[in-house]
Amino acid sequence: MKATRAPFTLVSGQSTAANYTSPAYSVLDIDLQSIQIDYTGSPSGTFAILGSSNHVEQPSGNGTQVLVAGTFANLYFSVNGASPSASVAVPANPSPIIFDMFGSGVGYIQIQWTGSGAGSFTAVVTGKRLGD
Repeated sequence: MKATRAPFTLVSGQSTAANYTSPAYSVLDIDLQSIQIDYTGSPSGTFAILGSSNHVEQPSGNGTQVLVAGTFANLYFSVNGASPSASVAVPANPSPIIFDMFGSGVGYIQIQWTGSGAGSFTAVVTGKRLGD
């Protein structure tokens, strides 16, 4: 049986009226990640997934403690076979948008919204390990 990570809501009901970057989310123990972004309203802008190899956190009593606030950079994706891009445009792509990540070596990810417009979005992350 594969080891899976239960769906986790990383962002819930976030307004699309202004730019936003989510907290860091650990993907250290996951080989395959899926990030589903559901949006409502009439936003205009882009979603991007950022990754970091030098961000470090450790579990603490009430969640996690950041040991090293690493730097995050865009991860590039190919959408429907197109040339790789650092972001996915909204509303050109209807809700939901799914980022399917296989074999990324980064330890932490963030979700970034750059844009404006009326609406909100929720982002859910799930994943599994290979070889278990």
